[in-house]
Amino acid sequence: MLPVATRRRYAPAVPGGELTDKVFLITGGAQGIGLETARIAIDRGARVALVDLDPERAREAAGGLGPAAIGLGADVVDPEAIAGAVAGAVAEFGRVDVVVANAGITPPKTTTRALDDDTWRKVVEVNVLGVYRTVVAGLPEIVANRGQVAIIASSYSHVNGVLNSSYAVSKSAVEAFARGLSVELAAHGAGVTTAFFGYVDTGLIGKAFDEPMADQFRREVAPAFMTRPIQVGQAAEALVDGIAARRATVIEPGRWRIPHYLRGLLMPLTDRRLERDLRARSLIRQIEDRDLAAGGSAEA
Repeated sequence: MLPVATRRRYAPAVPGGELTDKVFLITGGAQGIGLETARIAIDRGARVALVDLDPERAREAAGGLGPAAIGLGADVVDPEAIAGAVAGAVAEFGRVDVVVANAGITPPKTTTRALDDDTWRKVVEVNVLGVYRTVVAGLPEIVANRGQVAIIASSYSHVNGVLNSSYAVSKSAVEAFARGLSVELAAHGAGVTTAFFGYVDTGLIGKAFDEPMADQFRREVAPAFMTRPIQVGQAAEALVDGIAARRATVIEPGRWRIPHYLRGLLMPLTDRRLERDLRARSLIRQIEDRDLAAGGSAEA
């Protein structure tokens, strides 16, 4: 399926901005981090193609950003559709300099035993295969323009994925993808920025915080200062700053930097602590029993 775009006459960049003449293509761009990233990039002189699974939402979001944005509909898992979205951005703006592979989904917070196979697979498919196909579709433009790929990883790339295994797997995978890709693109004068966000106050994280038992696990077992949500704008601004400076890594909030850089030492200790935590064991069993009784993937 080819994308649907809002067509308008060529929109000049905002003069004098640090990103003047840069064109961003952002998946998952109709809301959350993607939309706020687009807003900040436009304020700094860029033009933006917003890509969303729902073409109407993409059009509405682009309309709210003014003439420097267009909306495109594409499923990131569909190679023809995402390639068409890149082609649509090039047709409108003449080039693509930055591809932000932001589209992603999150599963219900439960154990691997209680999560159904289709949901686990879909999370990995969208969050890994969708990122890969987005990047591949944009690589001709990125290489030609010595541009930048931005990949949205997560603190879940390295923290324990208890009650969130498919999401943790997907974010670990895209970090590994970004690392290899960065070396490959350096040969062409292009770059990769990998963003590691903590808990961002978006619709995705709301699904965890709004589920009482999962939120109880977060509050009683995880360190409170690490799981305190940050606003979408804070994450998006850090991302745009990183892209503009061509940084390899963006970590936001800053309190996640120590766990990130010391993860080889800290994470095995965290794993052992969680395994022995009686509160964690009790809550895990309660969540698992509830979800298995509701029709999970294994017999209790």
